[in-house]
Amino acid sequence: MDNSVEKIVSNASVKLVTCDWDNECELDLLTGSGFRITEKGKSDTQHQPGYYSIHSPLYGTDYADEHAFEDRWRCQCGKTIGKNYANSKKKCPFCGYPVEFVDIDMRITGWIILDNDRIIQPEYYKKIQSIIGAKNMGNIIKWKAEPERNPAIKYDGIGMVDFMDNFQEIMDYYIKKKPAKIDQYIFIMSHIDEVFVHCIPVYSSHLRPFVIKAEEIKYSDEDKIFKRIFSNSVLLNDRYELARRHTSAEARLAKAKDPSNRMRKRVNDLRQEGILYAIQNDLNSLWDLTFLVIKKKEGQIRDKILGGRLNYTARNVVIPAKHLRANEIELGYISFLELYKLEIISLLEVMYGLPPAEVWTIWQNATVNFDERVYKVMKHMVDKGDVYVEINRNPTINYGSQLVVKVVKVKPDIKDFTMSLPESILRLLNADFDGVICA
Repeated sequence: MDNSVEKIVSNASVKLVTCDWDNECELDLLTGSGFRITEKGKSDTQHQPGYYSIHSPLYGTDYADEHAFEDRWRCQCGKTIGKNYANSKKKCPFCGYPVEFVDIDMRITGWIILDNDRIIQPEYYKKIQSIIGAKNMGNIIKWKAEPERNPAIKYDGIGMVDFMDNFQEIMDYYIKKKPAKIDQYIFIMSHIDEVFVHCIPVYSSHLRPFVIKAEEIKYSDEDKIFKRIFSNSVLLNDRYELARRHTSAEARLAKAKDPSNRMRKRVNDLRQEGILYAIQNDLNSLWDLTFLVIKKKEGQIRDKILGGRLNYTARNVVIPAKHLRANEIELGYISFLELYKLEIISLLEVMYGLPPAEVWTIWQNATVNFDERVYKVMKHMVDKGDVYVEINRNPTINYGSQLVVKVVKVKPDIKDFTMSLPESILRLLNADFDGVICA
């Protein structure tokens, strides 16, 4: 008998690679993995977002949607939905496939498309900027009238369009000043098809959720930028649509040669340049913001995955309480709201006869403003049943550092982040009153 133990070592690595956004957009639209954004996002608490917007239901539903999670159980064509159909042997009468669970597809991507204009892909923008210099780059792509341009800075104020049209010449000029950046230069020029793009990806709304608080929509920072980019893209696309609609090609050519129309052309160019410059700056900011979410100590990977808190836990400042028994605790409103989140939501549905989506909104609003209805549910839970929590003082290697105690009161103050504990157990927790984890 072979008693040897085989040691399996698995090394995994992730490599980020550049891609052509225009090609990815075309592929997504052809395969149904993406859609073109042509409508405004959610702008009113009472209305559903546009089907082809930055808040499109094509990304998948969540708690706040009117028909939350219905589409998680569906057939292949999507015409038969709902978990009830999954338990039957019947198949969809349209596609012939059974109803099965289908999770959110985070790969679904919306695309903002500039029909006639291009911008610089933000990762390449950073590489180009490392050669040209941040200040020079800003001076070049921001369009200026001839008298306002600085002759000491070559290409100063030529704007986005001329920068892209004369890109090779400009890069050749600046690489001579920074020959140490030749590897960057070669990489950019060998991927020139990926540098200037018409299409801008809008990733899943589940990664940038908006919330409704006090009858007002609170957008994520990413959403605010996407909304501005879409609005500006419409202005650019409409500009060309109007020109094509009212003027033939011959008439436009004759109009361009007419000296009396030169000033109007300058105004149109300035408008185009200003919008492109705004889109480019927004896209660069969005790129930085997106990576800020995942990197460093505050990023999602370290904060939420490697070292983050668990669901249904809260950190509280300890207050000694002589009147409490050894197995009792008093909690703050916010802590109890988080710890018993699902139970509170369930009781709100039963006690007030409200639909799930509305109850979810009530719970969210209660995290910002004290809600008397929610507090009554909390009191009902404490008075009518045995409600327990586990308290923990790190490190959990000491005897008594983890205790299960009964909640006897919820403090009716949304700004109270304390827990009241009996003095008899403070020594076991080695409490120094700066905070104890409650779960």
